Amino acid sequence: MDGAASGRPELGLARRVTAWRALSALGAGAGLLLVLAAAYLAEHAAVGRIGALVDPAQPLGLADGTRYHLVLALVSAYTVAAGLASLGAAARDLAALQLVMRGSDAQWGRLADRLTPGAREMVPAALVGAILGLGIDHLPFLLGPSELALPVRAWSGVLMFLLFALLGVQTLISMRHSRVFYETGRQHVSASLVDPSPLAPFARAGLRGSALWFGGSALASLLFVGASAGWIVALVLVVTLGLGVASLLLPSRGIHLRIRERKREELARVRTAIAGGGEALFAGSAGDVDAGRLPALIAYEARIAAVREWPFDTATLRRFLLFLLIPLASWIGGALVERVVDAALG
Repeated sequence: MDGAASGRPELGLARRVTAWRALSALGAGAGLLLVLAAAYLAEHAAVGRIGALVDPAQPLGLADGTRYHLVLALVSAYTVAAGLASLGAAARDLAALQLVMRGSDAQWGRLADRLTPGAREMVPAALVGAILGLGIDHLPFLLGPSELALPVRAWSGVLMFLLFALLGVQTLISMRHSRVFYETGRQHVSASLVDPSPLAPFARAGLRGSALWFGGSALASLLFVGASAGWIVALVLVVTLGLGVASLLLPSRGIHLRIRERKREELARVRTAIAGGGEALFAGSAGDVDAGRLPALIAYEARIAAVREWPFDTATLRRFLLFLLIPLASWIGGALVERVVDAALG
C-alpha cells in the first residue's frame, strides 16, 4: 500500500489535509477570531456603542453581552482549529494502520477519502446545527421577557448561528471518523492477540475526539457566569460531555468486537488442546508427549485470557480522565466565579 498514502490531488481531500497540523489549524482558528472581533468592534463603533462593551463591575471588566459574545466567538474559533487539526490527524492515524490492514490500495484509498465529508453532506449538517443554535438562542426570550438590547440579541443570534453551524459540521466529521475507524477495525485489520501496540491509532483517534469536545465544553462553561438561562447552557454542556465519551469508544468499537471474537476462538482452541492433554495425562506412557505440553498450554491460556479487548492501555485511560477533568473543573470554577460576583455585588 505504499502508493495509497501519497499526496496526489486525485486521491481525495482526506489525504491532502494531512498538512493541517496543529500550528496551521491554530492559525485558521485565530484568523476567524480576529475577523469576528474586528466585525464586532466595527459595528459597535459605527453605531456609537463602544462604551457599552465595558462594565467595571462585571468579571473581566466586560459587559454581560460582550463577555457572552466573546465566549461564543472563542468556541467558534476553537471548533474551526480543532476540527481542521482532527482531519489531518485522523488521516495520519489511518495511514499508521496500514501495517496491519488487509486488502488492496484501492480499499485503503476509499477509507481515507471517506474521512472528510463532502459539501453535499456538510451543508445540511451546518444548516441543521445553525437552526438548532437559533432555537436555543431564542428559547430564553420565549420563556419570558428579555431585558437585552436589540444589538446584543442580534449579535447573539449571529454568533449562535455560526457556532452551531460549525458544531453541526464537526459532529458530522466526528461521526464519519467513528464510522471509518469502526469499519477499519471490524473488517480490514488483522489484530494480534499477543502484540496490541499496532492498534494504538484507534485509541489516539478516540482520545482526540474526546479532547475536542471536552475542550470546547470547558470554554463554553464560561457562559455560566452571568448566563440568563444557565439551565440551557448546562444542557448543552452535558450533551458535549456525552459526545466526548462516545468519541472515545466508537472508533474502537469495531476492533473491540474483532479482538473479542478472536480471543474467544483462541481460548476455545487452546482449551480443547488442554482437554486433550489432560486425557493423555491419564493415558499412561502413550500420551506422554501430549501431557508434556500441558504447562505451556495452561500458560498460553492465561496469557490469552488476560488480553484486553479494547485498544486502551493505562496511559490512554489516564489521559481520558485528565481530559474529562478539564471541563468539570471549568464548570465548577465558573459556578464559583458567579457566586463570588453575586456576593460582591450584594
